[in-house]
Amino acid sequence: MALATAHVCYSQPEAEVLKSRLNASGIEAFVFDGGINAMAPHMSVAVGGIRLMVPEETLEDALAIIGTREDSQLETESAAFRRDTKSGLIGIASSLLFAWFPWWNTKRRFKDD
Repeated sequence: MALATAHVCYSQPEAEVLKSRLNASGIEAFVFDGGINAMAPHMSVAVGGIRLMVPEETLEDALAIIGTREDSQLETESAAFRRDTKSGLIGIASSLLFAWFPWWNTKRRFKDD
């Protein structure tokens, strides 16, 4: 049985809810890469998210079911990872700029009383 990726999620709850919906509709679904995302959710984007896989012959039906969902809360969790990365880059740059702060003060000599 060949599998195809029906959806990529960036949160474990979203993947499990979609898997349950597909299973309830009679489509066998599997969650791939859920373990690493459960252990280290901050690495979800780095590993490519959580893949929801279905058999190739049921892919079109699965995409139709996933496309008709109205979960605004779950949708916003995944949408958070697809936001504009400008603020993230500013955060990384500022952390690199200020990360050396404790080191520049280590050369100060203190007087013995």
